[in-house]
Amino acid sequence: MCTLGGLRTKWLLETVRQNLSLALDRLEQQRISQQQRDAAESQVRALRGFEVLSRDLTAETDRYTLIHHAQELMLSLLTPGYALYWEAGDDRWVLKSQAGNIGDPALQRLVDEQGLPLDAPALHSTWLTGIPNYQDHYDQGADTPAEMIRHVRAATAFQVWMHGAPIGMLAIGLFDQRSWTPMDKAMLETAIYSLGLVLERSQSVEVLARRTGELEASNQSLQEANEDLEAFTYSVSHDLRTPVRHVIGFAELAERAIAKGQYEKAGQPLELVKQGALRMTSLIDGMLVLSKSGRQQLHVQPVDLNILVVLARRDAAEEFGPHPVWWQIEDLPTVRGDAQLLQQVMTNLLSNAVKYSANQEVSEVRMWGQETAAEWTILVQDNGVGFNPAYAQRLFGIFQRLHTEKDFKGTGIGLATMRRIVQKHGGQVFARSDGRTGATFGFTLPR
Repeated sequence: MCTLGGLRTKWLLETVRQNLSLALDRLEQQRISQQQRDAAESQVRALRGFEVLSRDLTAETDRYTLIHHAQELMLSLLTPGYALYWEAGDDRWVLKSQAGNIGDPALQRLVDEQGLPLDAPALHSTWLTGIPNYQDHYDQGADTPAEMIRHVRAATAFQVWMHGAPIGMLAIGLFDQRSWTPMDKAMLETAIYSLGLVLERSQSVEVLARRTGELEASNQSLQEANEDLEAFTYSVSHDLRTPVRHVIGFAELAERAIAKGQYEKAGQPLELVKQGALRMTSLIDGMLVLSKSGRQQLHVQPVDLNILVVLARRDAAEEFGPHPVWWQIEDLPTVRGDAQLLQQVMTNLLSNAVKYSANQEVSEVRMWGQETAAEWTILVQDNGVGFNPAYAQRLFGIFQRLHTEKDFKGTGIGLATMRRIVQKHGGQVFARSDGRTGATFGFTLPR
């Protein structure tokens, strides 16, 4: 039979047990709550980090630059280690971005030069399932020779996604032993999710920029087409009509002379008919050259402008014969462009300089280049008649002339063709003169 003292002792023990159980339950609840708070704080830190990343790299569209910044951010939330971003090649994982020192020169050479097999355990299962691979004790030697990786204690790997599809693997190795906690997992998985959003946004920015560029190019082409149409309309109504009137008028004179038997009087009108027809042919040919220069595809390659100058001087000599020219050609750069089209530009510039200085006893033509960080500028200066600077931009319009054909032969198409070619290369043309001491023409090309 239990005594009163024994019952009291039993009751006290039960009370203590219950109180201890409640205390342990409260401690467990507190521990769980603290873990949840820590996980939430980690998520917030990761989100804030990617908010900063998104803000600071708003205009960045290069995938690997963004991933590298994300790797650095993730490492800043962990103990010392490294982060590697891989993409699948034909038969191996290829390293595309690295943050942190990998800790062993031989291991660095291996990942740089050889990559990893596609079935490397650290990456393979996560690549197939999408489930992050957290290793509290890194399986040394499973992916690389064990002697190269003994300094790595813990590791994890994640799929990197963009627009709902995996594009690569991000692996992290730590030099300290670590038990991956729910807080760690929440932080890292939030970071990976945020990285995917940043990559998607950057791709959208890139697509928008490309489409904007295409639209601008289309607008430029449309503007050029409108200019061609306006030029054609002007040419038909004015430039081409003038030689046609000459042909008709002098043909009628020749016809009347022949009808009266005055054959000797028909010769001069017929010669003027011929000149009018040749003039009309040259105008039509000029329009075709301009149209072709606008439609021709660029074959971009390194082009030594010094070689083009040699050919341009030869062309000018053939055009203007024995007229003396004092050439001052400085060393010119090698640029990127279409050699055939740039040859037209150089020939037009030098021929133009000789033509408009041909009234001088000796034509003086100087050509040189200027360099900035963004572009090359090529200039040609002559000692010719110059032009009124108020009409400088008219010089580059089709069939626009500031001097009469009687004084200087030509169709007015050369500078218009030059402008079209230079604009296709992303450059600009210009002309300067005070109307008394010659002129300077030039163009720019992006570096």
